[in-house]
Amino acid sequence: MELMITEHFTNGDGSTPLYVARQNIMPGYCGWPLAKDAPFKENLDRYIMAFHGAGLIGKWTKDILKTSRKESLAKQRMRMDQGGFRSAEVVQTGGGGGGGVITALTIIHMQGPLFLLVIGQLLSTAAMVLEVSVVWWARPRSRAGPVAPQL
Repeated sequence: MELMITEHFTNGDGSTPLYVARQNIMPGYCGWPLAKDAPFKENLDRYIMAFHGAGLIGKWTKDILKTSRKESLAKQRMRMDQGGFRSAEVVQTGGGGGGGVITALTIIHMQGPLFLLVIGQLLSTAAMVLEVSVVWWARPRSRAGPVAPQL
């Protein structure tokens, strides 16, 4: 996550508008999809804990983030040198790889969900009307008409 923040959400001065936790929030360090009762699971656990205990995971993380920060700052300086942005106009890019500007959703973006909502409401109304009409037509009726009281 820190790598994504560094690559895509770092300003030209090295700051970021996002908060990054200083320590691990969740104690899990990594997960591997393994077959049930895999014979090498104990060895893998031992090696992972050895890497963690030696500080290698932390060092690798810091090295990757340092390299990424340098590349991100170099890209932003290149964009600024080309006259693309002023220092106050840093564009945040999404993680989709397209590098586009983040924009707010408009009514055009929401047409699909709105059409689905209207279609769902119409179908539910039609189902209710059909159910009420079936119950009304299926109720028992007397064909003889009103019965005169006997004295």
